Amino acid sequence: MASADSLRALLQPKSIAVVGASAKGGRGYDLLTNALNLAFPGPIWPVNPNYEEILALKCYANLASLPGRPDCVIVMVPARAALKVLAEAGELGIRSAVVVANNFGESGAPDGETNRVELQELARSFDMAVAGPNCLGIASLVYQVYNYYSFVPRMRSGGISLISQSGGLLNAAVGYLKDREAGMNYMISFGNQCVVEVADYIDFLAADPATSVIACIMEGAVNGRRFRDAVERASRVKPIVVQKLGRSVPAQAIALAHTGTLAGDNAAFEALFRQNGVAVSETLDTMLETAILFDKTHVLPRGKRAMMMTISGGTTGLIADVGEAAGLSFPPFSDQTRARIDVSLSMGRPIHNPIDTISWPALSDPGRLDSYIDIAIDDADIDVFALGYRVMSSPVQHRMLKNLAERARTASKPLLCISTVSYTAGPLLRDNPDLLDLPLVEDMERGQRALSRVCDYGIYRASLSDKAPPRPLNEAASSISSARKTLTEYESKRLLRELAFPITREALATSSEDAARMAEEIGFPVAMKIQSPDIPHKSDIGGVVLGIGSAEEARRTFREMSERIRRSRADADIDGILVQEMVSGGVEMILGMAQSELGPLVMLGMGGVFVELLKDVAVRLAPLSRADVLSMLSQIRSAKMLDGYRGAPPSDVDALVEMVVKFSQFVVMHEKALEAIDINPLIVRPRGSGLRIADALILPRQKSGKDT
Repeated sequence: MASADSLRALLQPKSIAVVGASAKGGRGYDLLTNALNLAFPGPIWPVNPNYEEILALKCYANLASLPGRPDCVIVMVPARAALKVLAEAGELGIRSAVVVANNFGESGAPDGETNRVELQELARSFDMAVAGPNCLGIASLVYQVYNYYSFVPRMRSGGISLISQSGGLLNAAVGYLKDREAGMNYMISFGNQCVVEVADYIDFLAADPATSVIACIMEGAVNGRRFRDAVERASRVKPIVVQKLGRSVPAQAIALAHTGTLAGDNAAFEALFRQNGVAVSETLDTMLETAILFDKTHVLPRGKRAMMMTISGGTTGLIADVGEAAGLSFPPFSDQTRARIDVSLSMGRPIHNPIDTISWPALSDPGRLDSYIDIAIDDADIDVFALGYRVMSSPVQHRMLKNLAERARTASKPLLCISTVSYTAGPLLRDNPDLLDLPLVEDMERGQRALSRVCDYGIYRASLSDKAPPRPLNEAASSISSARKTLTEYESKRLLRELAFPITREALATSSEDAARMAEEIGFPVAMKIQSPDIPHKSDIGGVVLGIGSAEEARRTFREMSERIRRSRADADIDGILVQEMVSGGVEMILGMAQSELGPLVMLGMGGVFVELLKDVAVRLAPLSRADVLSMLSQIRSAKMLDGYRGAPPSDVDALVEMVVKFSQFVVMHEKALEAIDINPLIVRPRGSGLRIADALILPRQKSGKDT
């Protein structure tokens, strides 16, 4: 990781050298052209021993012959030559570099990994911030940095900073933002992340006063923990919008071949983003519309309840349909609000949300629009006010939108306009530059998805003051480390019992008489389960018998099960047979953990057949707060069963939430010792009756030779 001074030299250089510049065209020529055409304010020194001058700039034979020491050197030569340039730059005290060449591990070539390691060692030894390799470079319209060899269009500077692992998608995004008359700050192509990682860029942009929103197109992170830390820090002060690539298995294979970066555990990334208010987009257009809306929004909403107005009955239906799918709500108006709207509209008909004003005058009249805005601001059940229609350049619309823009600057709630179709906002803003700061998004579906993401972030930011650090647990009384790859159910639950988790009453029998005695002590009916670290899925081979109702049946079951297991799994190491109470009533759920590159994941969902058949689960990164667990329950479709289904009593949700929070703290404390935990079923009993862990499986993390 480069120092802050080196990173600043990379991202805000005052002077640059371009090694490999050529008068005959190519990348070096294009980069010089960008810097000259867009008026980079500092010295630009081409370096190539074959030229005396390029584009009217004096050319130098090598870095040592430059008249000064550049902040950043852009290296436009192949991999092995690039390494020599970096070594020379380091000896001269140059603090940063952009390496454009590939063959640093991403292509699978035999020398690529060697090149990558050598580059990292050079950067480390000289404290040099190196962007790339295999990247387009870095540009900033605010700070007039143009170390970018692909075409940089002339466009407005502004608060959107865009970082991308894909150069092609970065160029496409920049073109989109130019057409939308959006304001850009940074465009950063980060390539292979051999030295400067996406986490470094996020940290830098979070502290950059000229950046209002961080947009990121990424396949994966080199260091998952550093990426997680950067996102958690940055999201507390600025919105982050992400287009995550490599979510499908084929796309992951492409990502590995393309950049040398595994796309990573998508569930972990989704959990990280959800827990930190990060706006994740399904398409590039939606990501960019969301970034534009964040850049133009002066105050964050505190909820997702919208009041929207249009001039068409059909449009109200479209707004409601796509808004619901996007996660917005359009609450019915209170009697007081409805009466105020009726006075402003004078329609003499029932008023619903979204509102159809029927005519333009009823919407565009300045006095009426002001009254609608005042009504929305005064109503505590409304979080955001929006107009929805096809925008176009006209005097009537200009007056209306100018008024909306002026009110939006100081209003206590977000005010915006969503055009019903695409390709309308750009022409409007080009014809009316005084509307450039208007919160305006286009395409009703993408626009409402963008608004929903802004609302999610507003809710997240409002929740930060209520989030206290998780309460740490005391050290576990027993060690989780084990020579076994899998702990049996009995061993797993014994550990959980020591930590006060609510397990069933049970005992381990090693003889038929033990089984009979234990069953009588526990009370009938009981379940009996084979216990072997070699048989994690007991029911698959007849290793589970339920509903045993007498001591004699317990004796017989012990003998029959033992014989059955000996015949089918003679190689298995058998500890005995677990005699366990049977819990009646309640809702079966699953609670588990698994390791990921971003940290331990906690999974919660419906247990039994639901987890395999429906995969109805929610995943978050540990540790969790109470709000995180409630968010997980809201995501689980069949969690409504906890409320009481077809006459069943409501479940003890409070006890469930408390246990999941405690469980998440437990897995963080023992992260280095755990590979996975599976508690299934976790029986949630009726309200006030608590929980019972009916089955559990713990997989200790096996130590490698390099573990200490």
